[in-house]
Amino acid sequence: MELFAGCKTVEKRKEMESILNFYARAPFTQNVSRKAITLIKRYAVTTNTLHLPDLLIAATALNYNFH
Repeated sequence: MELFAGCKTVEKRKEMESILNFYARAPFTQNVSRKAITLIKRYAVTTNTLHLPDLLIAATALNYNFH
């Protein structure tokens, strides 16, 4: 999601899609959603440097034990 936000043209979006096809993707599940809500409650109020895409990435990484 965050990578596509920087794609300002259709050509850049297509280029990003072809690059991302080489990588595995982790599904956004109900467990990831719950973890994201926990992180939002814990950190979003205390800092204004974390944004929703960052918290979704963190929740996904924590859920799938990515290091």
